[in-house]
Formats: sequence, structure tokens, C-alpha cells
Amino acid sequence: MLGLFRTSAPAKPEISIGRDFCQNGFVRIPEVFSREEIAAFRVAAIGALPSNSPPYRPQFSSTALFREPLRQVFHNPRFTGPLRSLLGDDFVFVNEFALHDSNYAGWHTDTTSPEAKAGHEFHWSPTYLVVQVAIDLQDNGKNGGGLDVVPRSHLADDPLAITMRGGKVAAPYQGAVTIESKAGDVVVFHLRTSHRATVSKSPARNDSERKLALFMVAGANNASTRRYREWLNEYDQMNRVKRPPIPAEFLEFMSSVGLQII
Repeated sequence: MLGLFRTSAPAKPEISIGRDFCQNGFVRIPEVFSREEIAAFRVAAIGALPSNSPPYRPQFSSTALFREPLRQVFHNPRFTGPLRSLLGDDFVFVNEFALHDSNYAGWHTDTTSPEAKAGHEFHWSPTYLVVQVAIDLQDNGKNGGGLDVVPRSHLADDPLAITMRGGKVAAPYQGAVTIESKAGDVVVFHLRTSHRATVSKSPARNDSERKLALFMVAGANNASTRRYREWLNEYDQMNRVKRPPIPAEFLEFMSSVGLQII
């Protein structure tokens, strides 16, 4: 199904992250966090989740990033600086944060649901610049600690959405690559980018091999990003769930570091 699957993109001249992102729909920003910071985040992440043991079951927290020490990611200019470069100085985070534990999602885009389940097309607006920000707390290795993506798929129709609506797509994920990320890197990808969790070749045997990742949605400070935020409310109603409110204390913290969340 994947066609010519490569483990990395071909060598190319050094270019800006903005140009790389616009061309490919994703970018890896290396060494944003130190190994010591990642080790501390791993301890905090495991402590924020219910007990888990091999074979690890998928579980999630949508509030862990509101609390110390994980929220210190927002205090790091090596993290926020590139986002300002990509999204604008006044970019906003969206109340769509998650800590993932041992989750290996298959191919999809983060706009599959509004398109396939609700028939929306707001995510095709020329002003729609909304991204997923991923911080994997381990190297992408034999345990599948990161992401596979299809370069330039953010410019094409979503194969999964087409399939969910009864259509067919030949070789939908041809040209996919594995992002060879290391612990401490940050990966940013457009919400229309086709992606999946890198497949594990060796199941995690202990907490040191356990797959953990932080995900955040951010976007340009414009009407298209706010429309996506409205969609999240619509999606919550469809699923009869309630999104955790943003704590006032966390809003104050974000304001203190010059950031916004909607």
C-alpha cells in the first residue's frame, strides 16, 4: 500500500524551517529540549497517567500539559520561537493538548473528522494555517517512538476521508517517510498532512522503552483558526463529551510568557 517507502527524505541543501514546512507540510526542529529535560518530562508524564505495565495499553491525558513540570515546554524560546516564525508573532494555541501513552494510530489526517463526518471544508481556506506540534519523549527507533508522514499531502485530498465517504484511492500513502526524530526534537505538521505513528518493531518491555508523546495544536491568530476551535466544540457535542476547561491559573501562566490559548 505504501509504495516506495523510505526511511528518510533525500539529502538536500539547508533551507529555512518556513520554506521546508510550506513545501512538505511538516518540519523537524532538532534539539529543542535537552536530554535532561526530556528525562524529567518522562518521569512527570508517567506520574500523570494511571498505572500501566507491559503490554502497555493506549491511554491519554488532556490536562497534563496544564501542570508543572510539563507546562515548562511553553517557557522555552527554542520551542516558541520557531512557532512564531511559522505562524506569526501573535499565534495562538488551541485547547487541544494531549499526553499520549503507548498509542500507535494508523494513517489519518487531523482534518479527517470535519471533512468525512461533518462535510466541512473550512480547512481548505487559503488562510487555514493550523498545525500539530509533537514532542516525542524518546528517539524514533525500534519501539516506534515517532511519526511517519507523506510529504506534500497537505496539498492533496485526504485518502481516509475519501474512503470513509465510500470512495477509493489507489496507493494513498505512496512516498511516505519516517521522521528520524530524536528525544528533544520537535515535529510540526499541518493538520491536513497524512501521518501515522511509526510502527513498532519491538514492543516496549519496560518504562524506559515505553512510548510517550506530547501533542499541542497551534495556529495563526485568524478567523480560520477560530473556526477550527468552533469545530472542536461541535465535535465534542457529536461525541457527547466535554472538553476540560482551561484553568485560570494556566491562562495566567501563558500570559506571563507572552502566549495565548483559545
